[in-house]
Amino acid sequence: MVFLDDIYLKYIGWTLYDKVGDCRLRCLLALIPLFQTTDLVGKLELFTNRFKDRIVQMTVDCEYEVAVQAIKLLTAILKFNERILEDKDCENIYELVYHSHRQVAQAAGEFLNQKLFHKAEQPLTSSKKRSQNTAFMHLLVQFFIESE
Repeated sequence: MVFLDDIYLKYIGWTLYDKVGDCRLRCLLALIPLFQTTDLVGKLELFTNRFKDRIVQMTVDCEYEVAVQAIKLLTAILKFNERILEDKDCENIYELVYHSHRQVAQAAGEFLNQKLFHKAEQPLTSSKKRSQNTAFMHLLVQFFIESE
């Protein structure tokens, strides 16, 4: 796939800085399916490392739909490679679960679920159901306490 070469992807990355919100939004909407396709994700590592900081900045964009899609893109990146996002990047998104705009808070909640709680999820047997729920609740309470 020639279009995934860095010489082409950089133009998409540059549009992340565009003044027009709709342009930034369309760029994010184009990137999300690429990161959700396991065959393509490996070719996006250089792009991700180069533009990750900008995508994290976009989570607090003045246009809420851009912020929502930026969080969704970071969730897709997180599923691809958890090590790409640093703790400080994730902490900025964690705070957005308390955002006044519902879609931003919901997208941040999905990110939080993927980052913190997805590890606790394992196939359940009826005897392990209570212990797994206990671990989940412990993580949830711990997150709430640390976020205050």
